[in-house]
Amino acid sequence: MPNDCISIIAEHEDKFQGKYTHITTIRPEIPVTIRQDVTRNMPNIMQDFQDELAYASEQWPRTSNWTSVPLYELMLRTVALLSGRAFVGLPLCRDQAWLQASIGYTVDCVSIRDQLYTWSHILRPFIGPFLPSVRSVRRHLRFAAEILAPLISQALQEDGKQLQIDALPMDQTEGRGTFISWLLRHLPEELRTPEQVGLDQMLVSLAAIHTTTMALTKVIWELAKRPEYVEPLRAEMHDVFGPEIASSEKSSAGVPQLSHVGRDANILAKLGLRLHESFPSNL
Repeated sequence: MPNDCISIIAEHEDKFQGKYTHITTIRPEIPVTIRQDVTRNMPNIMQDFQDELAYASEQWPRTSNWTSVPLYELMLRTVALLSGRAFVGLPLCRDQAWLQASIGYTVDCVSIRDQLYTWSHILRPFIGPFLPSVRSVRRHLRFAAEILAPLISQALQEDGKQLQIDALPMDQTEGRGTFISWLLRHLPEELRTPEQVGLDQMLVSLAAIHTTTMALTKVIWELAKRPEYVEPLRAEMHDVFGPEIASSEKSSAGVPQLSHVGRDANILAKLGLRLHESFPSNL
């Protein structure tokens, strides 16, 4: 259906109070960059994910006994590292200030949504500008524009006339933000500014960090309650992908049990239910 009849962007604008989170400013360059360049480079991105996950796991709590961990916060940082590796590359993705900004933007956007939902539509324009989370979002966007400015300048200088051709292989863009160099190719010249690119980076970070963190947290909760499912899932992944999961180009559709667990964990969590008989009998 056409966007004037049904639009996922319009739905997100309303859901996340886009006037204050700037989600209303989503432009065509974001879905085009993801659909064309990110998809094309996915095998390379998966290899980077494996490297970044190894780095992130080194920071997880190490203990020989059962212990409580703040799972959501732990997954939030892990997903922020992984998404940052794809969107801004090394070394910026591991910079603490960048991590705090990308995570903070995500958390503050969700906070704005939740806070304004408690007020009527009539009062939201008067209350919204004074929310602390709105001021924080603006601060995160200013920081993103400032820290990305050198990367944008470098990408433009290095690419030159190549900005209008197909995306470069990832190994040629390492260290200056792969997503930035791809994004610039889909932006008109007047919008190749730190402010616009910084906003686009924060928006894709919000989409990646918020949804993935919630989904991953719910799956881990369910698997923690049912440890007997872990080994069958691990065996399925090994059978399909082999020992080098990241280097495989096989689709996740080849792991139906894992897909089933992930789908049910998130669907039933939204209903406030727990997983039980919905798993395959042979799992």
